[in-house]
Formats: sequence, structure tokens, C-alpha cells
Amino acid sequence: MKVRFKEDVRKGNVGWIQGHKVQNDRKAVCLRQHIDTHFRRMLRLWAPTILWCMLANGDLDGIILYNSEGDDLYSGILMVQEAGGVVFDFEGRPFNGMNEEPYYIACHPNNKDYFLRAVHEGLTQF
Repeated sequence: MKVRFKEDVRKGNVGWIQGHKVQNDRKAVCLRQHIDTHFRRMLRLWAPTILWCMLANGDLDGIILYNSEGDDLYSGILMVQEAGGVVFDFEGRPFNGMNEEPYYIACHPNNKDYFLRAVHEGLTQF
């Protein structure tokens, strides 16, 4: 298993992938700001595939996707799952195919609860 488990994931690094059509969405901005304060560092890159590779390789602790386009979603999910990670929606349900508006979290299975809690807290602040 390459996907990293960190005992104190608050000191971890998280990737943020957001769709172009929701770039200035107020809810997305609030969630992103909340997530940014609950991890050591948030990475936002122009190439989401790099974030997926970093998570699968153990260089990131998780990824949060906010209504991301699916161009690289399937390959990223496959990489992370093969590396021992889990991918689930904002309600905690495992990934089982593309939704019209994908909202997902990918991380080590043992960090799932922290990520879900952080996302739910961020969404309720909106």
C-alpha cells in the first residue's frame, strides 16, 4: 500500500480539484477556505492527474474534488484504489461510477472519517 496513513492528518497535505464551471461558486470558496485551515498545506494544480499520482505514491494525504470534470477522474481513482486508497462521495458512499456533479474525497481508509468531518464542517459554514 502506497497511499499514506498519517496519525495526525491535520498536519498533512491535501489536494483540491475543482471544476471550471464552479470556479467562483460561493459554496466551493467557503469549503476550500475551510479545508485550507484544517490541513498543513493545500495544493491546487493545473493538472489534476499530478495530484492523483501524488496521492497514489504517498506524497499527499488526500484529495477533495468539488464538482470536477471527469477527464482524468477514472484514471486517478484507479491509481488510488490500486495503491490502497479509498474514494467516496461527500456522504461517505464508495465511488461506483460518475455522477453528473462529482463531489468526492480520496484518501487512506483510516483517514476517511477526518476528511468527511472536515468537508461537512466546511459545507455547513456556507
